[in-house]
Amino acid sequence: MASTDKATAGVGVRWTRTATPRAVLLLALLAGLAAASGARLGAAPASTPRLDWLFDAPVTSAARVGDRLYLGGDFTLAAPRRASLGTLAAFSKATGDVVPGWPRLDGAIDAIEPDGGGGYYLAGAFTNAGAGGLAHIRADGTVDPAFAPQITLPNNNAKLALVGASLVVVDDFMVPQALDPVTGATLPWSPVLPTDKAYAVAAGAGRVFVMTIDAPGSRRVTAFDGASGTAIWTSAVLGANEFRGAPSGALVVSGSRLLVATSKLYALDTATGAIDPSWGGSTQESSWQVYTMQVSGTVVYLGGSFASVRGQMRKNLAAVDLATGDVLPWNPDASDRVTAMAVMADGTVFAAASTVGGVKRGAVTRIDPGGSAASWTPHALFDAPQALTISPAGDVVVGAFEQMLPSATAVSRLAAFDLGTETLVPGTPVVTGGGVLDLASRGNTVFIAGSFSALNGQPRPGLAAVDGLTGAVLAWPAPGAVGPPDRVRIRFVSGPWVYVQFVLSRPIFRRIDATTGVLDPVWAFGGNFDAIDTRSDGAVLGLRHASFPPTFASGVLDPVTGAFTERSRFPYNEPDVSARTIDGDTLYLLDPPWSSARQNPTILRAIDLATGRAVQVPAVTGELTGVTIADGRLFVVGNAFTVSGTPRSGLVELARPGALTGWEATQPAIGVTSFYNNTGARDGILFSTFLEGARYRLRVFDLGGPSAPSGLRAQTQGPNTVFTWDGMATPPPGGYVIEGGFAAGQTAGALPVGNVTSVALPMPAGPVFIRVRAPGSGETSNEIVAGCFAPPLPPTALVTTLNGTTLTLSWTAPAGAVTNYTLLAGTASGLSDAATVSLGPVTSVGGQVPGGTFFARVTASNACGTSGPGGEVFFTIGAADPLPVAPTNLTSSVTGSTLTLSWTAPAGPVTGYVLEAGSGPGLANIGAATIGPAPSFVIPGVPAGVYYVRARAVTSAGSGAPSSDVVVTVP
Repeated sequence: MASTDKATAGVGVRWTRTATPRAVLLLALLAGLAAASGARLGAAPASTPRLDWLFDAPVTSAARVGDRLYLGGDFTLAAPRRASLGTLAAFSKATGDVVPGWPRLDGAIDAIEPDGGGGYYLAGAFTNAGAGGLAHIRADGTVDPAFAPQITLPNNNAKLALVGASLVVVDDFMVPQALDPVTGATLPWSPVLPTDKAYAVAAGAGRVFVMTIDAPGSRRVTAFDGASGTAIWTSAVLGANEFRGAPSGALVVSGSRLLVATSKLYALDTATGAIDPSWGGSTQESSWQVYTMQVSGTVVYLGGSFASVRGQMRKNLAAVDLATGDVLPWNPDASDRVTAMAVMADGTVFAAASTVGGVKRGAVTRIDPGGSAASWTPHALFDAPQALTISPAGDVVVGAFEQMLPSATAVSRLAAFDLGTETLVPGTPVVTGGGVLDLASRGNTVFIAGSFSALNGQPRPGLAAVDGLTGAVLAWPAPGAVGPPDRVRIRFVSGPWVYVQFVLSRPIFRRIDATTGVLDPVWAFGGNFDAIDTRSDGAVLGLRHASFPPTFASGVLDPVTGAFTERSRFPYNEPDVSARTIDGDTLYLLDPPWSSARQNPTILRAIDLATGRAVQVPAVTGELTGVTIADGRLFVVGNAFTVSGTPRSGLVELARPGALTGWEATQPAIGVTSFYNNTGARDGILFSTFLEGARYRLRVFDLGGPSAPSGLRAQTQGPNTVFTWDGMATPPPGGYVIEGGFAAGQTAGALPVGNVTSVALPMPAGPVFIRVRAPGSGETSNEIVAGCFAPPLPPTALVTTLNGTTLTLSWTAPAGAVTNYTLLAGTASGLSDAATVSLGPVTSVGGQVPGGTFFARVTASNACGTSGPGGEVFFTIGAADPLPVAPTNLTSSVTGSTLTLSWTAPAGPVTGYVLEAGSGPGLANIGAATIGPAPSFVIPGVPAGVYYVRARAVTSAGSGAPSSDVVVTVP
């Protein structure tokens, strides 16, 4: 970073206000600046991503070492998106390898029905084969062009059944149709259903059986003649409610019986519809959802969403005896609801469940006849399919909702990519016991944090490090740096330290030596809803949340102890401290955090952390899910939002003045972040995750360099303010221009400063809003507030001294410049009817006072305004007792939301106490209360937050000096 420019540090710049500051320039405007075209000076980023991969769970973090990009999350499979099979494929029952020769179909497949000759009929939402969501795949794997149905499926929840010379199709809210299986022509087959919602079908014994829903908890099964469609019988059965919008229930024909699974098991006579009273017993299962039922030999297999069958624990998969309906010992224990099954003659079951017996296998799991999951994984990445069947060759045919990829690779919550070849690097450590939340790098080391317990079998309690070039697990952190396995976050790496957050009852921030792994025994920062970040100059910034009043306090953390020094406060609605990014002294955040249940839109806010003032920010609102700074450029991501009224979806770049830059990636999005390279800088690579079906899509983009300076911050030095920023990779022709105005985004004047990244200027009694740009560019740095930042905080520690009728008041000045104090005195608390006196910049005042009781407060002022009053004292002129001295040994304890205070009483006739509470040292801005003479007090129901509390003793002469503060944290 360049040093302060000596040539301009003392220039005679006159920053003055006039009666019409919006119309009068502070400085002579540059002609080139006034005609700025808004053209980008940095190269535009690539619109095509460098990486475009799918994962089976979100990617939460990234870090780079050289050409290796490490990704962390909770994923177990990854595959390049471009290697798609489509939504129809077959897999070897022995190896899981893809069986070649199948056509590519795009779109969801709901049902697969064998045609009896080695081919299949399909129903779904695909658009590149068949018509209306129906297709016939011939035995040679080609699409049959002769099969051309003239119907269109309405809801894409179709079921198929082949009976005789008819292909029967049912779908929600559609009268069942019979089609010619050769041509697809509609046959004169018009069954009359009790209702129009049919969602299960089976065929056998020359008949078609259809299940319909009458009402929640009520189902009806109707039998139709397979040739004419004439209804033969109907039978009412109990039925479970719909689950997640998907109707449950299944039918299967076995000999002369129709097996029915709804909220209980039934066996119906196919000829009469009579219910066998013994089969399946009389037990009705609660919250029982069955989606698929298959028969093999003497066993009936059930799949769905349930926890028990006839009182026996069975999770989502079960088997019952075909003859009696009794529950069998077969118990695979599937963690996911099972929507489809295929059963082989030997009792091997292929189920649409990714986790069986606690082991994750993939979207389809092979279960041996004994009920154990086999080490078989279909080598493709896809969601749990709706349709499974077994081909005549014994292969597993899958119809999926989303595209399948043949080259999916098993990974364990950590993956490394070679950015040159865009391929996975083998040998990445295996993470067990939990997921990865954060990654960071320093040199060739990648630091990993999360909820895991081991890497490559080596115990690591949520925090670890690997060699970024080899993937070897390092002996880091040192023993004792972290306790038992816990949830750990890495916030950033700065200098020799890794700053981590331990997620306990409330966040606790510590730092660990990046080389030795030893925990710093001194440095710590904690509180309620806190966050930390680092500026480009290495300063560690903190945000501390207070629930009453609802504010965030911003400050700087001591580099040795972590002690928090407050700089400003700003109100919040519900800012998500994880959806934030810091650019110099500017905080960008989303407020409130977006959720699907929220009615109000999320907005993008920008806050100057040095002053707490809002600064210019693009007008962005809607379903925003992330904001980040990468290579000095501002990006937001969301599902449906507007930028200055222009609809957008996905990932977009914003210029600081608020315009779109023209760069965007238009996809539904769930998150965005930038990451640090091994030099400790955000190096111009941005990654974003997009939800695609039930898979997570990750794309990595190269950025073409900054288009404006960034990281603008300010520091007062004597009469001047020193502005420092991070320059562009290539200094702009003509150097930088610093500009400012009296409102956010306003340009009232500008000054060229050359190719430097730091300059000292005199400031007026502002506030003045400052930005830096390159000449001819419409994009600026972040904006900060300089000059007079804000009104001062209230004075603290107001003390009264009485000598007869002579009164002396003294107080402690707040931080920052104060030009005047005002004494407010009244005959009752809060009144100013006795005196309002302007005192100048003094911190004490004395004089003769008439007899009586008075209440006094002091406010502080500067050019930006007047503070609120400090703590109030009262005194009585002519009282017999003296004013008391301060209480001592004030202590506090918190149990739940109950606060207990105790102290040592001063000598003398104390008649009571005043307790004061504030949001900072010496402040009483939260409240004050007068209590009795006991030297302790219990306060129940205290809201969560951090409070500064003190006590004053009271005699007949009034309230005395305050005790020392005690800091109270209520979780």
